[in-house]
This record gives sequence, C-alpha cells and structure tokens, in this order.
Amino acid sequence: MLNRSAKQGVVIFLLAFCFTLAVSAYNISDKDVSIDFDTAIYTGRAICPEVNVRHLTEGKNYFVTYTNNVNAGRAVIMVDDVNDSCPTVYRYFDILPCNISNAEIKLSYTEATFSGKSKKPSVTVTFNGKVLKEGRDYTVSYKNNKKSGKAQVIVKGKGNFCGEAVKYFYIRPEKVKSLKVKKKTSGTVTLTWSRVTGATEYRVYRYVNGKWKLAGSTEKTQFTVKKLSSDKEYKFRVRAVCKLKSKKLYGRYSKVLRVRTRLSGNDKIYISPKGNKYHRKNCSYIKTNKKKVTYSYAKSKGYTACSRCFD
Repeated sequence: MLNRSAKQGVVIFLLAFCFTLAVSAYNISDKDVSIDFDTAIYTGRAICPEVNVRHLTEGKNYFVTYTNNVNAGRAVIMVDDVNDSCPTVYRYFDILPCNISNAEIKLSYTEATFSGKSKKPSVTVTFNGKVLKEGRDYTVSYKNNKKSGKAQVIVKGKGNFCGEAVKYFYIRPEKVKSLKVKKKTSGTVTLTWSRVTGATEYRVYRYVNGKWKLAGSTEKTQFTVKKLSSDKEYKFRVRAVCKLKSKKLYGRYSKVLRVRTRLSGNDKIYISPKGNKYHRKNCSYIKTNKKKVTYSYAKSKGYTACSRCFD
C-alpha cells in the first residue's frame, strides 16, 4: 500500500506525462497556420515570410521549410510537427519579377563620333551588388544609333525582371573635311567644305591675336568671312554642330587653312625696270634695282604677279 504522499506523487507524474503527450501530439490544423504576406518582389535573395501557428511555438512544436523562394514564381512553405505525428501543412506565396529600372545600368561610353556605322556601347546591369546576365535577366536593343544626335539603349527585363529602362548616349558629327578657298578679295575670303551627315549648322573660326574666335555660323557648306585686311595671311578652321533640344553636339575641328587676302589698290609692291612682274620687298628675283609702287599702278602698266611672291 502506498502512503498518502506517494499517491500524490504518482498522480502528479501521470498528469505531467499526459500533458506532454497531449502537447507533442498536437494536431497542426490548416486553419491555425498563417503567414505574414502572400506576395513579394524579387530581391535576388531568399524570401522567408514569418509563419505563425496558433498556440504553438516554432522549434518546440513545429518547424518550417521554404522551397523555390528566391526566383520569381510560386514559393512553397511547409509546416511540420516536430514529432512527425500529423500531415504537412502547406502555404504558398508569389515572388513577382522586379522592374529592371530598379537595377543600376551603365554604358561603356556615353559619347561617340559619327562613322557611318551603328554605335552599340556595351551594357552592364547590376542589381543588389550582383552583375546580371544578358539573355537571362535582360535583353538589349538600340535605336537612333547611327546618325549624329541622341541615341537610345533599351534594356528590357527578362526572367526575374520585368519592364524596361532607357539609357541615352550621343553621337557627335564627324570632322569637317575638304576645307578650301572658293574665292578671295582684298577684304573677304569665301570658304567651302564637304557636307557632314547629321550636321544642323557649321561654325567658322578665325585665329586672332593668339586665340581662335568665332567668325560666324551657317547651315550651308559655304561661308564668307568679311572685314579682313588686304594682303594679310589668315588662319581658318570649321567644325560641324548637331543641335538638339537640350544639347549641342560639336564635331572635331577641320584642318587649319591658311589664306592670304588679295592686294588692294594702295598696297605697296616692287617692280624692276627690266621685268614685267611685281614682287614683294624681299623677293630674290629683285634683290637690287627695284622700285616701290602701288598695286594699282603696277596693274595699270601691265605688270603681273610673281609666282614666288603671290599665289
């Protein structure tokens, strides 16, 4: 026979044992399981919504397993009793593609020079510190990328990414070529050059007192520089411009062209009594026995220009 205290001990033990069995064999009901959210946006990392089971504690009464919870698509959550005494409860959530505009997009260059061929800067796309792969995560296309002006790079999301992002780069006009003199007088020089594809205007520069200064601009391939001094050498250069709404794209300068204006009537030159040419002062053809006269006088007497002194 057990005494009174022993009987009480047995009762307490049995009650504790029954309680342990009841807890460990608790049936996890589908309706008792809830999750924080059922939709998320792709981040490139595992997404794990918090799971709650009414009246129970994770790790003590149940454990949670996640699958397919990184990439875009349907992710699965499995809730299991620690003693494997009841069926697995499933929960699902959707991972939606992230808009590609949230990624960092860089071009290998943002300016180029017209060459007649399409320009295609390479594209690097980075998302949360990871470099994405073209063809798997995004595709690239180009628009308006041949002529001078503003070109587009269109990046479209794929797989874990959606939407599109547009980056821009600029194509400058090519270098002006074939700059030459069409006509010159004692006070003007008319320049011509070859047309540049995509140019909306041309700027003509003249070298003055050690600096290049704008002489004028034109939409044509010809320009006359005025108010020049007679019988003086000048230097010119030209470059093409492509004018956009918010930006001007400048091409490279042409080669420098040296031009001497023609003589005016009162300019002084030199003649030889025995010759029929007019010369500059230091011409080797008339080192001695030379006479200083005006250009108009020499012309009136039938003298012509020395090929060494004048072009």
